Amino acid sequence: MRIVSIVGRHAEGPVARLLLALLLVFAPRLALAQHLLVPMDDDQQNHLKAYGLTYNALKAGMKGEWFLNYRGGAFLLPDSPELRRRATLDGVTVFPTATNFVVARFPDARTTFDALRDARILVKNLHGWHPLLANCLRITVGTPAENDAMLRVLKPLP
Repeated sequence: MRIVSIVGRHAEGPVARLLLALLLVFAPRLALAQHLLVPMDDDQQNHLKAYGLTYNALKAGMKGEWFLNYRGGAFLLPDSPELRRRATLDGVTVFPTATNFVVARFPDARTTFDALRDARILVKNLHGWHPLLANCLRITVGTPAENDAMLRVLKPLP
């Protein structure tokens, strides 16, 4: 869902009202699309049981995503009371999420931002907002075709 179509500008007046109206219309739908992020980096308390949580979710017919180059190969699983309970009992670190974007650090955020923006990929440069966001970009997760277009832009970049 693309609510904000103006990159690098502030929405004011009628545009801001339109964006707010769209947000209010689609917000209930977004609330239903929550997931659990299962990191596999140093934040994970129990890597073996985290793999088991993911395996059992897939075995039960749930859909999952594997982010090979994010947080040590993190998994994104549907948020369900049973998965939360199992994660808690097994000491698996999970982070609830309901976003349609990812924040990632790049060697040269400005160059990457420019390349993505020029390819009409919805992106926000977070560099300079806070020291922890140095060289970070917020990239919208879209349709498979939009994500493929983003990956084609990122592949040749450093």
